[in-house]
Amino acid sequence: MEKRFIPMLVKYFPDQAGEVVKYIRKAGYGDGEVLDLIDRTAGYNSKTAYLYQGEKRGRTQEKISSKNTELLSGREPECQ
Repeated sequence: MEKRFIPMLVKYFPDQAGEVVKYIRKAGYGDGEVLDLIDRTAGYNSKTAYLYQGEKRGRTQEKISSKNTELLSGREPECQ
């Protein structure tokens, strides 16, 4: 269900991060789980970039860079 839920929210609430987060919280996810859920389901792309704005974006970009570095070096990415 997660795989369908986030893309649906992004489709119906483009450029409205507050609304997307509101419905994710209503679904029972906590503040710390919101970006992880988005990463798992939709990932960072042109349609979801607005969800990553703010101070938490740096943490997410670090995770993406770390995974890319591990993939390029031939190591298995660590699950966090």
